[in-house]
Amino acid sequence: MPSPTDAPAAAPGAAPSVTQDVTRAAPRIALFDVNYPSTLAMLRSLVRAGAAVSVYAPRSHSPLRYSRYVDRVRPCPPPDDYDAFPRWLEQRLAAGEFDVPAATSDVLVYHIAQARQHVAEPWRSRLPTRDALLDVLFKNRLAAACARHAIPTPITKAPTSLDEAMADAEQVGYPLILKPRSHMCDPGQRGARIDGPDELRERFAPLRLPNAQQNLIDAHPDLVWPLLQQYIDHRHPQRSGSGLLAADGRVLAAAATIKADQSPTATGVGTAFASDADTDFIRQAADAAGRLLGRGLFEIEFLGADTDTAMVIDVNARAFGQIGFDISRGNNLPALWHASLNAAAPASGAPRQNVVSLDPGPFLLANLTRIVTGPDRRRWLARAWRLIRRSRHWRGWDWRDPLAGLLTLVWPLRHPS
Repeated sequence: MPSPTDAPAAAPGAAPSVTQDVTRAAPRIALFDVNYPSTLAMLRSLVRAGAAVSVYAPRSHSPLRYSRYVDRVRPCPPPDDYDAFPRWLEQRLAAGEFDVPAATSDVLVYHIAQARQHVAEPWRSRLPTRDALLDVLFKNRLAAACARHAIPTPITKAPTSLDEAMADAEQVGYPLILKPRSHMCDPGQRGARIDGPDELRERFAPLRLPNAQQNLIDAHPDLVWPLLQQYIDHRHPQRSGSGLLAADGRVLAAAATIKADQSPTATGVGTAFASDADTDFIRQAADAAGRLLGRGLFEIEFLGADTDTAMVIDVNARAFGQIGFDISRGNNLPALWHASLNAAAPASGAPRQNVVSLDPGPFLLANLTRIVTGPDRRRWLARAWRLIRRSRHWRGWDWRDPLAGLLTLVWPLRHPS
């Protein structure tokens, strides 16, 4: 059985308790994205730290509704409605219903960037700037920002027609990755490998997005077009750095993670993650996050054989998918983030090592498929068993909040694809 998402008492290397730093002047937090395990992990951490938290959802049923840490779920428009939700968010901030909306998805990061001027001081100045948030949301802007800061990143092109795409592909080189410009309009896959001009000609086309996203498209018309990115060999594990930067840029907490399993194997979503003790890489990740974001929560993903050749491929200015893993190994990032908004954030200790986090539903389904269909059944079985034995955290699970945790584990099975 995995350990809880954070221990009742501080473990060796855990972040110091921040409960004593939360005062009446501390901001009241609004949480959305109620179906995400990362939101549930953030809720538990914030409430245990003494923060005032309100939970909002467009529908009454969600895993968070059944959490012991929620008094009630308040109504709001769907966050992916780019007409109704921004107006609602500005009205609630102006009315003082809450002080700071928590960034729990790319969609919320976008809304926070747009509504940042409505967040009162001093909390506004402790959030990343609007431009910094938008730079990491749009992958073509991220590539440009990395270039400005001399941070290595794959060659990225953002064509807006098939003719441009064919010409850009010659500069990028084949194979290449065809991917959405932002996960805000993710059409169901994170990227596809393109091996030649004929395949690119067949697959390069504008995205078809829901009517509720029309205001987003009006503001960013090029968003419907996919971008082209240099293909980086996936034989080496993908690594990420995560942590928290203070308003003055100091590193308050930092850790590193290796993506131990993903599905699909080359371009898919992570299903198993292992701690990484490479201090040089941790410093590199925190430095890059500092240059790109300046302050706040961060997760920054790299591809490459080693620290010297690693390239930034994604940056999240929010509660990322494995924030529960960070909490479980001693980096209590949500509580530290809340305290940092109140200018009272202690530095975190070193995170625990030699532990693995699983997203159990997708992990088991993906590996069962590999074992059943082959080839290399024995290798996949042995590899999956090694990761299960090392796991000390299951995404979304906490023995002190079992019903919400169980629902979070099975919630993705509503959409098995």
